[in-house]
Amino acid sequence: MKIASSRTWSAQGTCGSPAYADQRDLWDADANTPEAALAKSICLTCPARMECLGSALAEEGAANSKDRHGVRGALTAPERRRTYEILRRRGQFPTSLQERRGLAPHGTPAAYRRHLRRKEPLCEACRKANALRLQAKKESA
Repeated sequence: MKIASSRTWSAQGTCGSPAYADQRDLWDADANTPEAALAKSICLTCPARMECLGSALAEEGAANSKDRHGVRGALTAPERRRTYEILRRRGQFPTSLQERRGLAPHGTPAAYRRHLRRKEPLCEACRKANALRLQAKKESA
């Protein structure tokens, strides 16, 4: 799934059209309610649906249920949580999330330092990148 890099897609969203100006609360509906079902059916026709869903998944990440609300990208909060977990298990989501946040990819000195700051185990790619950095520094001295 492509994660939206900005909210420019939101101007194209069906939910923002004047036709739904007096129904904004539809997208804040709790799961399994008639309002949520109506919001989901509207979302299914939206040209920005996938960008909206990608943005919601990136913003919410692994948040628990109390931090997820409403309908976004034609999915309710519990559905988005399940979708996030499926993508995470497949190894598809964390890469996109790193790209969205502008995090340095593994195998770079910046990612090596990030491992250290977070007190995470070092991956082999970052370990090698740091070794190359130290070698280059030693040779230039």
